[in-house]
Amino acid sequence: MFGGLSFMVNGKLALSAGRRGDLLVRCDPDRVVDLIEKPGAEWAEMRGRRMGKGWIRVSAVGIETDEELLAWINAAMDHSGKIGDTRDG
Repeated sequence: MFGGLSFMVNGKLALSAGRRGDLLVRCDPDRVVDLIEKPGAEWAEMRGRRMGKGWIRVSAVGIETDEELLAWINAAMDHSGKIGDTRDG
């Protein structure tokens, strides 16, 4: 569906590595405005339409270093780890 290698957490898509070296990231919708200010990040689109709030596409420019990639993985895990979590706290 997303044309790349996808990673699921708690039964939901967290990240998808695209064929062109880009990354589709599912993050907390409340963090999108701040996250799209990072290099290479933009609102994710599919077939010319913006995806729902919480989806960001990061070009290869934004994940050139291990630290940059890890920051995006952490953004996805911070959100995906909460999905379905019914614990208090």
